[in-house]
Amino acid sequence: YVRDNGGRPAYPLLSMFKAVLLGQWHNLSDPELEYSLITRIDFQLFYRFDDFRIPDHSTLCRYRNWLAQDNTLAELLALINRQLTDRGLKVEKASAAIVDATIIQTAGGKQRQSIEVDDEGQVNSQTTPSKDKDARWIKKDGRFHLGYKQHTRTDAEGYIEKLHITP
Repeated sequence: YVRDNGGRPAYPLLSMFKAVLLGQWHNLSDPELEYSLITRIDFQLFYRFDDFRIPDHSTLCRYRNWLAQDNTLAELLALINRQLTDRGLKVEKASAAIVDATIIQTAGGKQRQSIEVDDEGQVNSQTTPSKDKDARWIKKDGRFHLGYKQHTRTDAEGYIEKLHITP
């Protein structure tokens, strides 16, 4: 799969094939596969594209169609599935997981200055920030919020498996 007409260099064939495998195993459309290649760490560890260059959905579609032209894709999938079965491994559909992203709002006020006068008439002023310095502005449903994002993953029964908070 080498192009002689110039342009950008081709993606590595092995990485492209691994991406197609992930799409087949997880029953993903090309746009869904592109999104998963960008967002899912387990996919990234499996396909290992160089330099964070990830193919878009049309490139994935063209590559899969190129493989399917002479039945190569079906033969490769049968070979891989046979090897997985021989080793006692079976690729199943991904188990259901519920992911929730919640906004944790923080105080968004200005800095406050407190002025105190002690018994001797000395004036002490102290500036106290009431704004959380680590919080970030987040847009959700067309409205802006100052705070953190809490990502929660639960299993099919609703038990929390993982919790992650980002600014």
